[in-house]
Amino acid sequence: MDDRLRGLARAARADPSDGAAGRALARALEQAGDPFGAWREQCRLAAGGDARAWEELEAMPSGAREAGDVRQRTIDVDPRQLSLDGRTLLLAQRGELLVLDAGDLSTRWVASGGRALAHGPVVIHADERERAVVVRDARDGRALGRAPLERDLVPVTIAAAGGRAAVRCEREPAPGQPPVEGVTLVVDIAAAVGAVLARHPEPPPTVGVVRGVRLVHADDDALEARDLVSDRPVHAPLAGWRWLDDQGGELLACGRDAGSDLRLVDAVTRHERWVSAAGVDRIDAAALTADSVVLLEAGAAVVGRSRRTGLRRWTLPPPPGEAAALAASADVVYLSTWREHATTVQAIDARDGRPLWRRELPHPDDLVGEAPLRGLSAWPCPGGVVLAAWRSGRLHLVRLGAD
Repeated sequence: MDDRLRGLARAARADPSDGAAGRALARALEQAGDPFGAWREQCRLAAGGDARAWEELEAMPSGAREAGDVRQRTIDVDPRQLSLDGRTLLLAQRGELLVLDAGDLSTRWVASGGRALAHGPVVIHADERERAVVVRDARDGRALGRAPLERDLVPVTIAAAGGRAAVRCEREPAPGQPPVEGVTLVVDIAAAVGAVLARHPEPPPTVGVVRGVRLVHADDDALEARDLVSDRPVHAPLAGWRWLDDQGGELLACGRDAGSDLRLVDAVTRHERWVSAAGVDRIDAAALTADSVVLLEAGAAVVGRSRRTGLRRWTLPPPPGEAAALAASADVVYLSTWREHATTVQAIDARDGRPLWRRELPHPDDLVGEAPLRGLSAWPCPGGVVLAAWRSGRLHLVRLGAD
């Protein structure tokens, strides 16, 4: 660290609540080629309650207003898990973790198997061989810190926000013995990297982590928000409600019964921004953009609503096909539909529903046949979208948009 960086670091530490000093340090670290250090500083500010730091950490990438280049890659893999954050795409299968660059779909590095999650500039990897939750540099796989796991703990899911992760684990019972309680480990990813901050026994499943709050579906069919570290409820549960999406500190949920209302609430305070009638029996997919809510309604339509008011802005006819996937950037929604010989991708302006572009992508021969489609997923990435479809042990990836 040079003299200028040391001076900025001293200024930021002199008054930890000084957001301007912390942001100046983060910018300087980014310019110096230390994205992990810059991200850690943003996480420190967010943990102290700096709203602007949270907004910067949660900022969505801008979408592709034009189709741009098409990059494709087919891999012999039967994925247990697929996820993407920024330019880091993870493919986890039994015995192996592949980390790809979402820009050109090239392989960055490979590690032993285990659940994993891309989170900012790092990969949170529940490494089966090392028996530890390992925090790795997303660029090259270098270990930055680790939290050892007890031998009988098997990580099942990982969720994270603001440099802290909730790793839900099951316990392997001894032969002939009844099941035993699982545990959720809260692991520090940004400050004391790899430190276990808390252990919560027998947790309900985590559906998301938002601004220091863990969203869970409790046993009584309620959607609850709990403090990530203390596990205390932060507000009354949403009884009978189902999580659809979360972004920017807000939670989109709907009732579990057919035709139930939609609501957008602050995940931390439970303040309702709006409640609106859904008007359909089932919602297959939902996505929050910077100023819109986009819904894929079962057998009905694709609908765009105002994120501020919940009022309907636009409606498009239902997409034809065997399966559909929805992904959203800050301003563009990508609707992907699968047919036997091709996948069609349509980009839509999230605010007004205006079609921006459409691409039909013929399937490789090994994705055409009688074997059923096992999955179709889509994720936004900077300047574009990544699609994944798999069947018969083959995974086909497509990336559209500008580099």
